Amino acid sequence: MRLTRQLRAPCFVAIGALCCVFVIGCRSERASTTQPVQSGPEHHASSGATRVAERAEETISSSPPSATTRDQTLRPLAPNVHRGMCVAHNYQSGGRRGYGSETSRASLAELKSLGVDSVSLTPFGFMRSLTSTRVEHVDESNATAGETDTRLIAEIRAARALGLRVLLKPHIWVSGGAWRGELRPSNWEEWFANYRAWILRYAALASREDVAILAIGTELKSSLARPDAWRSLIAEVRAVFDGELTYCANWDALERVRFFDAVDYVGDLIEFPF
Repeated sequence: MRLTRQLRAPCFVAIGALCCVFVIGCRSERASTTQPVQSGPEHHASSGATRVAERAEETISSSPPSATTRDQTLRPLAPNVHRGMCVAHNYQSGGRRGYGSETSRASLAELKSLGVDSVSLTPFGFMRSLTSTRVEHVDESNATAGETDTRLIAEIRAARALGLRVLLKPHIWVSGGAWRGELRPSNWEEWFANYRAWILRYAALASREDVAILAIGTELKSSLARPDAWRSLIAEVRAVFDGELTYCANWDALERVRFFDAVDYVGDLIEFPF
């Protein structure tokens, strides 16, 4: 996912996807394209396969560096540039190793030792089908192994206690693995009303827990034909949450988003294979 702030600096740039690495960076107000955080031939796509093989070989043949060594080998970053990781919840064994657990806290501490200074956390809302108008919130009554508010709050607090910046990025999950970008609810007004209630709940949670950035939507491609509905929703979210906002568009729908001027960052989901 890439998030870019236009016209105003600093900007926030994230590269990666759920469970993958992202990098938060700064864009010059005069630049016509996002400036890469890392530069050099080892980061060019043309040499990507070679570098992956080389780094895999280096990793296998070398012992893990200490936290001190890691800090010393990290490249210095430009002002307002951060290193981040998308941290996902683990549902297995009733969520025992997921958000809010000792295992997850240890993972956050390990990320911090690796030089990470920002994390994104992803709670899910569920829809029964692409045509449904309902968005179901995860709580202790319907998904005890999921990203309940209790688990999510514990994870946010654990991250912030380590000095990590938090991006809260709620997602819609459609039963059967259907893609959220192809929603076609039987009644869009009804869907937006239900989505509004769902995202405002996270906006209030994000405000209480001092979250830095909230994503008001992710990959909801088919909804983009209704920019007025999104603008109205953004205004309501801002009344609840005084942090910064983004909308995360799928890579092929970026130019369809006609309300980016109403949020703080332009979100572009780019999911690279590893």
